[in-house]
Amino acid sequence: MEKPSLSLLLQVVLLLLILYRFFGRYRGHKSSKLPPGPYQYPIVGNTFQLRGILHSTLSKLSKTYGPLMSIKVLNRTMIVVSSPKVAKELFQKYDHVYTSKLVPDSARAFDHHKFSVIWLPANSKWRNLRKLCKEQLFSSERLNASQGLRQEKVQQLCNYVHGFCINGEAVDIREAAFTTIVNVVSNTFFSADFGHYESNSSQELKEIISAVLGIIAKPNLSDYFLVLRAIDPQGIRRQIKFYFRKLLQIFDEIISQRLKEREKSLAYCRRNDLLEVLLDLTQLRKTEWSIEDAKHLLLDLFIAAFDTTTSTVEWAMAELLRNPEKKEKAKTEIREVIGHRKLI
Repeated sequence: MEKPSLSLLLQVVLLLLILYRFFGRYRGHKSSKLPPGPYQYPIVGNTFQLRGILHSTLSKLSKTYGPLMSIKVLNRTMIVVSSPKVAKELFQKYDHVYTSKLVPDSARAFDHHKFSVIWLPANSKWRNLRKLCKEQLFSSERLNASQGLRQEKVQQLCNYVHGFCINGEAVDIREAAFTTIVNVVSNTFFSADFGHYESNSSQELKEIISAVLGIIAKPNLSDYFLVLRAIDPQGIRRQIKFYFRKLLQIFDEIISQRLKEREKSLAYCRRNDLLEVLLDLTQLRKTEWSIEDAKHLLLDLFIAAFDTTTSTVEWAMAELLRNPEKKEKAKTEIREVIGHRKLI
């Protein structure tokens, strides 16, 4: 008799877990304390109602159930906020309630959750990271100081797109926007361009970031049934670890090079970038900051920065192309407020 395969064993384990969940703890109704939401089916909850483009599906559901609604995916109940007003109240008045987040299994690769400003609990380390980001990246002083850099990169983007317009060629908006964001971010962090429009120099980084976001977006059984974390049945943590290693190696090389320059050169010229600040912190004996902390913060910022802005630009341009009258209205408003052929 042949031994059962690993796949069959996993299916049996999952079936037992689901049956236990259903017969042991399922009560057939939602708590009265939860916001309204669509009917939650036994075992699967609202899983099959969330097919398609997720944000569009949630937007449609919110029109029926309101700006604060509850949905359930397998054994996880989630609260969906789809109103700016409610979101502001939630994160400003009740943010302390949501500081302890469920850490996904993918975030545990290389113990990233122990360093990450995204996944750390609200302790002193998290507060120091948040303070660092606020003062060194998002303060008015820092944003004003880097205004010239952003204008330069936007001008390069405009020049690149203008070349396609002259030749009557199509522009890959996603690629163009990604290269622009790569260079804004890499200069802010490392005082160097990582991408060029006319080459594939940023392609590897784009592939890594896209792969990480694609893997993170996949539903992971290990997040719903914690007992499965030990075997990582879908290989999601292993895949994330592979790409995290690539990014951390990139940071390692840059940090090592900068440290050598700082140590060997008597006439070392300080850069006005985030890495300079992070290395200063690692060399202060009074702080608990380490090179490992710096690399994981850079990992958070890189993953968060690229795809969000790139996707927003791509979606916005796609919607304008689908709605020519709105595109003309936008062009008219820009010319009235900014002026004709002036850089925003």
